[in-house]
Amino acid sequence: MNTIIFKEDVIPKMDALLNLYCDAQWHAYTKDPQQLLNAFDHSLKVLTAWDKQELVGLIRVVGDLYTIIYIQDLLVLKEYQGRGIGSELLNRILDKYDSIRQIVVMTDQTKETTEFYKKNGMVETAAYNGVTFVKYNLEVPDDEHWLFLIRDFLTGKGLLYDSPLPGEIKLRNAGKTYHIEDHIRGMVYALLSNHTKWSRIDPHLPTIDQLFFDYNPQMLLQTSPIDLREGLFKLKCGNMSTKAQMEALADNIRTFQNIEQEYSSIDAFVTSGPAAIIAQKLSDSASPYKMKMLGEALAWEYLRNVGVDGAKPDTHLRRFLGADRMGTAIHSPATPDEVHWQVEKLSKATGLYKAEIDTIIWSFSADGYGEMCTATPRCGICPIRKFCKKPQ
Repeated sequence: MNTIIFKEDVIPKMDALLNLYCDAQWHAYTKDPQQLLNAFDHSLKVLTAWDKQELVGLIRVVGDLYTIIYIQDLLVLKEYQGRGIGSELLNRILDKYDSIRQIVVMTDQTKETTEFYKKNGMVETAAYNGVTFVKYNLEVPDDEHWLFLIRDFLTGKGLLYDSPLPGEIKLRNAGKTYHIEDHIRGMVYALLSNHTKWSRIDPHLPTIDQLFFDYNPQMLLQTSPIDLREGLFKLKCGNMSTKAQMEALADNIRTFQNIEQEYSSIDAFVTSGPAAIIAQKLSDSASPYKMKMLGEALAWEYLRNVGVDGAKPDTHLRRFLGADRMGTAIHSPATPDEVHWQVEKLSKATGLYKAEIDTIIWSFSADGYGEMCTATPRCGICPIRKFCKKPQ
């Protein structure tokens, strides 16, 4: 334990916290990371243990500071257990608050935890003719949903894509108005995601925004498609369809302008019916609202970019939710319709936005991110292997 450094009242970053709580499989905490961070912000005392830059343990205390304190969390990474780190964390708290009448902890009733707290000077309430009562205000499931297991796995390894989509959905739900510039940006981002790894595009988005004049429609209608195409390839953000996409951009902007005239705003159009119907209108070649170079999957990508909740039925989701893997579909890969109703069901079961579910599954599968459930899946190290129907 000579290399371990203890720090007082240093709240770790979210990734470090989630890694520690995921290691302990405390998924009731990790399924709402912001709530976990809020809990730390409102704690009486936080003591952490570090091996160089890695968070390896912590103890968190709540209480009134005068008559009672409660040891809410005490965790040590599995690979660091047995080195005295947990005892050191606990005893530093016991020593610091030795004048307080009651120091309380509620924990799992196992032989290991019972022996741990007893050897560090704590006793069961029964020894004082006491009893402990608890009321949980939320249902405590026997098993956490596999989506949260995937999210925790990816977050712990820094592989969960930090998608802006949930933020856009929350903004729309809160009343944000999306103007034509926002819709053009959403469409351009969707086009750029085609036939490429998004990890190539994401770092260059600020420069791309400048290249496209912050999506000012008048400026873009006066700009040569060749200039836009060459600018994208200079950033190494082009794809096999970029030439055709940039040549179609002006027509798509005019379609947006026509929609504005008909519906008074593009926002009114994209919210005028179920999202699946709007995506169909944008991608159907017989539709007057057809956007060139936007198939159904890219139409969904555009809609989500402007705060419309939904899942993009791309290769990753269709494969993952197929009948032979994690899905309840009939087909393998799942059809786009099968993706939509499965994601709808998952959203109701977990409380996650459909876009969040999409991001979790996509991050779990995509090149440059999780790379787990790919065309050649890595079943041997999959954190949700026991839930999957794919033969090993």
